[in-house]
Amino acid sequence: MKQLTFTLLLLSLTLVPISAYAQVSDSTITDLSTLENFKRGSAHLSAAQPSAEHLQLLARQGVTAVINFRDDALPEEASWATSAGMAYYHIPVSGGDQLSRENVAQLDQVLRALDGQQALLHCSSGNRAAAMLTLHAAWYQGADAEQALAIGQHHGLDSEALLQRLQELLKP
Repeated sequence: MKQLTFTLLLLSLTLVPISAYAQVSDSTITDLSTLENFKRGSAHLSAAQPSAEHLQLLARQGVTAVINFRDDALPEEASWATSAGMAYYHIPVSGGDQLSRENVAQLDQVLRALDGQQALLHCSSGNRAAAMLTLHAAWYQGADAEQALAIGQHHGLDSEALLQRLQELLKP
């Protein structure tokens, strides 16, 4: 009897974490209000780090690609994106010093390859994604500095340090 009680106790302890995990992984996000710094632009979306559930919802809404600017990208994010049927691109930008013509050229290549399809651009806070969209607008889409900065601010750019760096880069 003691062995049966011990076995049942052990079994119940191992099932708790499994059932708790199942509840978390089965949750379905029905709107994007939980995606920090989420912004819709005329062509693309930007945000802070999305979850697997956010990517599933975005895919259902027609987003076909994820462009990640985090230098410390989550290792599972590529599989989250591909599981949702989205293409995944990683352009590491660790801070204002890496807001470079080379990185923006990589972004332009990805956006050209997407040929007008909607993409989610993100980093950990959404600021580098907004900064990259700012520079792309100026350097590849003909926006002047004021227009480009307005695009960045629309996409949630609120980092004073990145704003100063962008102003330096956009000087004539």
